[in-house]
Amino acid sequence: MMDGIPSSALENADTQSSEERRTLLVDEVRKKNLTLAVTLEKAKRWEWHDGLLHLFFGSTYESALVKNEAETLRKAAADVGLPPFAVESHTEAPPSEDAEYNSNPRVELVRRVFRGEIVERRM
Repeated sequence: MMDGIPSSALENADTQSSEERRTLLVDEVRKKNLTLAVTLEKAKRWEWHDGLLHLFFGSTYESALVKNEAETLRKAAADVGLPPFAVESHTEAPPSEDAEYNSNPRVELVRRVFRGEIVERRM
């Protein structure tokens, strides 16, 4: 152990799988910031590319929280011996259930004006 960093983390930092890095990072963040840890667990995808961590979320709130706490995330990574990286968070919109109806501008206008939802058509 070197300065509180487990020697196994230091030795394997470059050879760890994405899932191992994710687990190490979330476990370390959980010690200091439970809200951030829970948000990280909600990420739909983690992608590591050349010193850059891309996190994909289902809501803008989660994405913004991670963006605001990026420094906390980088410090936690350093604490467990992961190499330095930048963090980018993204929001992925869920596929629209009414995609086929939204292609008609009139239908979309009526839906928005009346704050309604499109129900199944019966023929």
